[in-house]
Amino acid sequence: MYAAWWGLADSILLFDEIQSLPLCHTYLFNTAVNFLASVLGCTVVLCTATQPELDRVKYPLHYAEPMDIVPDFALRFNQFRRTNIVPVCPDGGFTASALADFVLNKQNENRSILVILNTRAAVDKVFSSLKESSPPDTTLYCLTTHLCVQHRQDVIDTIKGRLADKTDTGRIICVSTQLIEAGVDLSFDCVVRSMAGLPSVAQAAGRCNRHGEAACRPVYLVETELKLENLDNLPDLREGRLATQRLLRKLPLNADLLAPDSIRAYYRLYFQEHAQTDRMGDPAVIDGVERDLFDLLIVNRHAVLAYTERTKNAAPSLLLPRQAFGTAEKNFHALEDITTPVLVPYGESGKKLVGSLLTAKYITAEQLRQAQPYAVGVTKQEYRRLEQYGALLPAAGGTVTVLQETNYDADKGVQTTPGPLSFLEI
Repeated sequence: MYAAWWGLADSILLFDEIQSLPLCHTYLFNTAVNFLASVLGCTVVLCTATQPELDRVKYPLHYAEPMDIVPDFALRFNQFRRTNIVPVCPDGGFTASALADFVLNKQNENRSILVILNTRAAVDKVFSSLKESSPPDTTLYCLTTHLCVQHRQDVIDTIKGRLADKTDTGRIICVSTQLIEAGVDLSFDCVVRSMAGLPSVAQAAGRCNRHGEAACRPVYLVETELKLENLDNLPDLREGRLATQRLLRKLPLNADLLAPDSIRAYYRLYFQEHAQTDRMGDPAVIDGVERDLFDLLIVNRHAVLAYTERTKNAAPSLLLPRQAFGTAEKNFHALEDITTPVLVPYGESGKKLVGSLLTAKYITAEQLRQAQPYAVGVTKQEYRRLEQYGALLPAAGGTVTVLQETNYDADKGVQTTPGPLSFLEI
């Protein structure tokens, strides 16, 4: 471990899209970067258009002086402006059908429109509403993680080709989750973004007028009804949305939401929440007790207390090792992966691969490589529902699970309701 750390000495480290750092890893990240910079002599560069104020938390990041590589970055924000954020907050928020009507109304001024929502369920509902009411000359596209990687890439390539084709006069609406907000080079005439944290709003704005096709284009920041987008199980998204809502109430009308001052104000609102502070140290339930991984690696209060109670001795010196490295490593997850991969029969290649695996006794390394673009991660609840409908089949001797073709929609990908010819009905 020490060799790995010292191998980074005097390096230049670039962390791109640092605003995407999970809140729970804030203290661990700050402490590690401070060590890399101050002890190992590294130069650490945080790249983002929405710099989080990591120096304003309990265990802060120690920025260099001057902090910014570009001294006049505020001026650059104005020079590179391509969009205008327009909040639209009707009483009670948009329903799926009302939001669909709002989007269709915007087609009068925009050939291509991107709609970004916070959940797959919301995307499904709004996409279905648009399908019922969109005019014949409008093509609808859907992008969520219910589509396999190959399917998503094919949709993105199709949209990119149509947006670049000056002879194509057909209208385009794409409804997506936030997966489209980073690493996707698409430029729409208009973006409609459901209420979210300001960094996500900035990322969404980056998909509008991306190449400066016009002087300025609108990005509508819309409020949806709570029933449409339930974020109770997505605390980072929920708290980000609440911080943006509070910021909108504080800022004057027509204020620039993406100006550096607005971004700083957003992070102060976002970080000041007590619940947020409690989550910055990577909380985890260990042996039925809620612990803090950051504490396990610093002073390990729980173990020290147990030691003093059991031995009746004073707490050991801070100079003595007390960290629970093994326990922390076992319970640390860079990303919470709570899904199970299911292989889907998308396209001719996907169908051929699924067919071969259904009759195979095991999966080869080459087949495993070929299967990766055709895998979709489903939640435990979705997996149980698909099992109930008989939509999942064991393949390759039970080493992989494949989805029936009737449960993979050509537009929306994995469907957790019974297909028209599912085994349940045969």
